[in-house]
Amino acid sequence: MFFSTMNFTSLFNKNLPILCLSISIVVVFGAADLEDDNHLVITGFNETMTSEPKNETYTERVRIKCGSGYCFKNVIKTRIVWRNETKRLPIYKCKDGYEEANKSVCTAICTNGCEHGSCVAPEQCNCSDGYANDTNDLRICKPVCDGCEHGKCISPDNCTCNDDYQWNAEQNKCDPICESNCPNGKCIAPNKCDCNENYYLNEALDSCVPECKQDCIFGQCISPGRCQCNNGYQFKIGSLNECEPICDAKCENGTCVSPNRCQCNEGYRFSKDSLNMCEPICDFNCLNGECISPNRCQCLSGYRFKSDSVNECEPICDQNCKYGICAAPNECKCNTGYQFKKGSSKECEPICKPSCENGVCISANVCECSEGYQFEKDSLNKCEPICDPSCLNGTCVSPKKCQCSKGNRFSKDSLNMCEPICDFNCSNGICVSPNRCQCLSGYRFKGDSVSECEPICDQSCEYGVCIAPNKCKCNAGYQFKKGSSEECEAICEPNCKNGKCVTPNQCKCTDGYQLETGSVNNWNCEPVCKLECANGKCVEPNVCKCNDGYEKSSNKNASNICCPICGSNEENCTSTICLSADVCQQCYRQKLTREDNYKKPTEQEPTVESGIIWWIILAAGVLLLVGALIFVAYRCYKNRKIDYHLGYGAEATIHYSKNGAKGK
Repeated sequence: MFFSTMNFTSLFNKNLPILCLSISIVVVFGAADLEDDNHLVITGFNETMTSEPKNETYTERVRIKCGSGYCFKNVIKTRIVWRNETKRLPIYKCKDGYEEANKSVCTAICTNGCEHGSCVAPEQCNCSDGYANDTNDLRICKPVCDGCEHGKCISPDNCTCNDDYQWNAEQNKCDPICESNCPNGKCIAPNKCDCNENYYLNEALDSCVPECKQDCIFGQCISPGRCQCNNGYQFKIGSLNECEPICDAKCENGTCVSPNRCQCNEGYRFSKDSLNMCEPICDFNCLNGECISPNRCQCLSGYRFKSDSVNECEPICDQNCKYGICAAPNECKCNTGYQFKKGSSKECEPICKPSCENGVCISANVCECSEGYQFEKDSLNKCEPICDPSCLNGTCVSPKKCQCSKGNRFSKDSLNMCEPICDFNCSNGICVSPNRCQCLSGYRFKGDSVSECEPICDQSCEYGVCIAPNKCKCNAGYQFKKGSSEECEAICEPNCKNGKCVTPNQCKCTDGYQLETGSVNNWNCEPVCKLECANGKCVEPNVCKCNDGYEKSSNKNASNICCPICGSNEENCTSTICLSADVCQQCYRQKLTREDNYKKPTEQEPTVESGIIWWIILAAGVLLLVGALIFVAYRCYKNRKIDYHLGYGAEATIHYSKNGAKGK
């Protein structure tokens, strides 16, 4: 039985499933825990199948175009094959209470770490020298001290005493602190003394004092039953416990009531400089005088009583103190904001701080500008010269005299107007300050230049240049777009077919088109069909038009293949293959008469000619079958896509769909 080429291809593709598979198998075997020196256990094994690539050559039969037909050629090619290999690797895990420190090494876990020690087993520390484990928690290392009562051991043999205790290095212990040091007794607790015999605790002094049966008046008990007078006191004649005060000097106008201290008589008080001398009291203050008896003043030398006053005295100055007051006999004091004139101790002048520049100080911190000057803005002490009119680009250095600033010069028509100097020419601009240009309206500085200005166009003048503000000029090979005076477009002659003119006489093809092969001027674009148009022509992107005598394949997935049409001749091809339009291969044309149609097969006599014809037809059918297989293989190879999955080790495979296109 014979098949047409298209029917055989459809049957071949339908039964051509190819599967790509990459295998990685992990088999976990149960295993008993195996211990080693690193506190590891083996919990199982991983079996992993890996693949390694290898180059392999093979021969492939390729269909090529020969003249007006096709022929086949053997091509040697290389492909990658993967060889599978199985590896068995153990799975490790740290014992309970251990964690992985690095590969295959486990260390013990101690919660919160081992301060002052090292973790030697789960939740167990080995303490450093001078430290010992806490009796209740083996994770804690405490410092060891030899005796630390009333204190805290903070490091080995380093004790910190509690509050109100101090370290006794000789006895290696903490002793209590008593602020009084407990004379005649012993400190038994912080600020607590235990007194010796015949002594008692004086709570006010917080110390132990001796006990005397009789009170020591103006003295103190220095030992049991013995008094001693206080400093400045002495025993009264005939007494061993009563003392009286001693005054080295006589108490003038008073009585000695304590050592070197008098008690003044009525109308007197102690002198500021002495405790045994009493001075008279005046109910009013003797200003610049002294009280010589109760309520009686006397002025000091160089002073006199003020008018109608018996207690206020004022100094006497022979000369009048101008801008000041007489502060002492023949001594003036300048008022606030004034000072003595140079070389004088009686005549005062005003002070201005800061000093008056180009002016004179007329009163305290008040300046007056000299003629031809005026106060500077926001200043009351600095005066500046007046130039009328004002100095442009310069400074008024004295009344009606200007000096140009650096980089400026006097204008030709004026001596008080200065103009800036630019060493370079300000192209399309003006010189606004020394060596500084300012572009005219509609212009801007060109690149990094500070002197050359270029025109500004609101639009970029693409494919042209801006020759004046908002005025473009197109480059050679370009012209203004229709209706625009600023936007340029390239010129192509002739116009681009199926494309766009991107540069002068240079076309860019529309999507789905490409420049015509062999095109000289680069402006003719032809459509592109991803699949070759067999027996036809690509007229639009991915659209084929069959040649005369051919028609589109009925297979929707093979729209690019045109099949020949046989049947326009008077005699049709019977049981043969149509090679091209109206051309049959070994066409078996058989004319049957009406009588022959009624003959039985047994009645027809075989002939040598008919036998040869049948053998020729059989050979042609075999050749067509082989050609169809080669054609299908060629189409599959041309469209196939091999996807190698690196690391999974299997060869990539190809699956062809019914229409011969490659699939995954």
